[in-house]
Amino acid sequence: MFQFNTRGAIFALCLATAAAGYAKKGDDHDKGGDHGKPKDKGTTFVVGTVTCTDNHILDVSGNYTLTGTSHTVTLSITQDARGRLSTTATVTLADGSTTQVTLTGHLQLSDHNSLRIQLDGGGAAKSGDDNDDNDDNADNDHERGSRHGGESHKDKTTSSVSVSISGPWNGTSFQVTVKITDPAGNETFNSTITPQKPARGFTIADAVSTLQSNGKSYRSTRTVTLPWGTVTGVAKQDNNDKKGVSFSMHSGNFGLDLSGNVSGNTFTTTKVQVHTGYGELKSNPSSTTVAPSALTH
Repeated sequence: MFQFNTRGAIFALCLATAAAGYAKKGDDHDKGGDHGKPKDKGTTFVVGTVTCTDNHILDVSGNYTLTGTSHTVTLSITQDARGRLSTTATVTLADGSTTQVTLTGHLQLSDHNSLRIQLDGGGAAKSGDDNDDNDDNADNDHERGSRHGGESHKDKTTSSVSVSISGPWNGTSFQVTVKITDPAGNETFNSTITPQKPARGFTIADAVSTLQSNGKSYRSTRTVTLPWGTVTGVAKQDNNDKKGVSFSMHSGNFGLDLSGNVSGNTFTTTKVQVHTGYGELKSNPSSTTVAPSALTH
């Protein structure tokens, strides 16, 4: 009997232990357990106004005077959305006379954050047929005059002066080297071009954003104000499950890829990639702020 009772007690204890374990699993399941916890849906933050103050995004259009020892160059620069530059330069030469030279060039971003300006032009040779020595022949003179708008080739010459202007951006101005080729005496000197337009960076206006079927993406039509004008395009926002937000917009010669983290209504920027008409810019995240949308979505 004693042996039988001992075995029975052990068997009963095993059954009780197993039942307790099963009940605990049931309780964990009822409470949600590790697998039954509600999944974090992430942030519901909606991007509103985006403001970037990066000084590599600028418009250098304006009037400038660059002065050397024996030459002065007066510029009236026009910049387009792709950073292409054009100007007619008035050059005061070493002998005191002046001439006009057409310059073209561009802004150029390289290595993500290195910005430069380049302008070149001039140095044209005489027009007309320099191989025709029979200038006394009336018929030949008439033909040459017809080709050049009714003028004789002897009178149709262009400036032999050439100008080259180039240099890097230092955050405030372009530190340029000016090279002038002048029959009366060449000159190279250093100068600065400080953009007259004060605007730097861009602003993306707030807009009504439409929530997509996945419950965490938004689409909106945004207007971007840049130093040289405005662009409008479709923006995409994606919110992930870890309170991270990505925002992108690409339209014409402008594009933006932006990432950040959200805590409540505070957006902390972690990545800013700007696409301009004159190159790619990996902007410092501290230069860009993102406000929550103030509109109804």
